Amino acid sequence: MNLVEKLIGRSASPKQASNEPESTGLVDGSLDTLDAMLRATGEFAVEVEDEDPRFHDLCVEYARHVTNGTPILDEGIGQQADGSRDWARVRRFFVNRRELESEFVTHRISNYRMLVEDMVTGLRSISSGEANTQQAVMRGLDNVQESAKAGNIGEIRQAIAHTMEAVTTAFNEQQDLFQAQIEQSNQRMLSLRGDLAAAREHLKRDPLTDTFNRGAFDIAIQQTVAMNFVLRQPVCIAMLDLDHFKKINDKFGHSAGDDVLRGVSDCLSRTFVRRSDVVARYGGEEFALILNDVTLETAHTLLTRLMEMIRSTVSIPYANKGDVLTCSAGVTQLRPSDTVETVLRRADSALYRAKSDGRDRIHMDQE
Repeated sequence: MNLVEKLIGRSASPKQASNEPESTGLVDGSLDTLDAMLRATGEFAVEVEDEDPRFHDLCVEYARHVTNGTPILDEGIGQQADGSRDWARVRRFFVNRRELESEFVTHRISNYRMLVEDMVTGLRSISSGEANTQQAVMRGLDNVQESAKAGNIGEIRQAIAHTMEAVTTAFNEQQDLFQAQIEQSNQRMLSLRGDLAAAREHLKRDPLTDTFNRGAFDIAIQQTVAMNFVLRQPVCIAMLDLDHFKKINDKFGHSAGDDVLRGVSDCLSRTFVRRSDVVARYGGEEFALILNDVTLETAHTLLTRLMEMIRSTVSIPYANKGDVLTCSAGVTQLRPSDTVETVLRRADSALYRAKSDGRDRIHMDQE
């Protein structure tokens, strides 16, 4: 098949047929390259706001359309009898995506820059505000001192009252300025935290459970601790461990254990459904959770629901009908002074307490 036939499915002239081997190789290479580019666009795309959940699949369909002329019914591209491709639609699909990503990245970079500017402006305002307050205090003290020299009690009282009023006004103005700057920065930080949540979607997942793997969790917990230092919103860290899991592997085999882990993962995904929730396989039969904007009370409610779901829905292959899978959990709330090490140490200690108290329970670290 020559170049024209390959691309649009029409017959070629006799003159062109003499160059068929060279043309065929060129076209095959071109189509393979386009196929790879479209598939890579879907696999490595920058995630934008209001992402079409079908985008990755559409990239694969466009790649197939390029290589084989297959239809894309969702896009209104039908099957052509002559095998021709809708090249205009292919170009528009690719270019539109690049434009969306460019706008998204530009907007986010602008947010990062403004956040840095907020920090610099805030530091300058603190310095300026403290200087203004100090000047108000010093002027007031000078007035009081002058009144004291005159020895008039009424003037001294009046000078003290004016000084207290001036200092209070200066402090209130400074506090209002700080509060406005903090609220503005928090809004930008919340937006950036959403970006981090989207970025985590591209990190590696555990192949067995399809939860995040240990490496992804380590990155997420570092980002969470850093963000919490500024946002000061409730964040709970939980450790979950399956009870007597080793006995399941030893008695029924590792394939049974794998089925159990997949069942628990399904329960986790049905319980913690928000995009900001991080659910990771921490190691073996242990899972780690990061729950943003969640209090200890809410975390306890969610974990209780999870444990009930595991008991009622996750079966142990080859086990007796009455055998029920249980798990233990330890939960702590992130503190402003925490490091990654301190918060994980508390969550581990809470999990150890739950297991030592008899398993099949939740221990809350409430210091």
